[in-house]
Amino acid sequence: MNNIILIGFSQSGKTTVGKLLAEKTQQSFIELEEELELEHQKSIGELIAEIGMEKFRAIEKAAIEKLMSRKNKVVAVRSNTIVDEETAEILPRIGTVVYLQTDREELRRRLEQDKVLNPAKAESFDEDEFCQQIAKKEPLFFQISGIIIQTAGKTPEDIVNEILLLL
Repeated sequence: MNNIILIGFSQSGKTTVGKLLAEKTQQSFIELEEELELEHQKSIGELIAEIGMEKFRAIEKAAIEKLMSRKNKVVAVRSNTIVDEETAEILPRIGTVVYLQTDREELRRRLEQDKVLNPAKAESFDEDEFCQQIAKKEPLFFQISGIIIQTAGKTPEDIVNEILLLL
């Protein structure tokens, strides 16, 4: 089976769906952000603070390109990784890109729940910026996706089964 690349905004279910999908397809699961943090022994925030955004983007892009040589993986890519068309256009060459499209109200609800569980995130959340990011990136997500899954009202298992049907 080819690689499956999951994209979507924060709280869209990339990690939860990715782990279930990897289990069902007997593939390995990779969360790109986590892989970078392990490799550099720092959080993404710490790494950016240390080397700056431009150098971080180069490291991130190199990590994405390195995925081209890996097979049979389910990969979750955070929305902040997809900053421009050049970076976005690499993803379909790695595997089938699946956009977990979650409506704004559902994302807001999940982000509110996450803020309760993770107060540090609550301080950094800016709703206007959040809406701008969706408006800016969603057209690019549609452009590069081979599969688009509407996640509203579906369990992670439902989403995995839908992906498997469409692959």
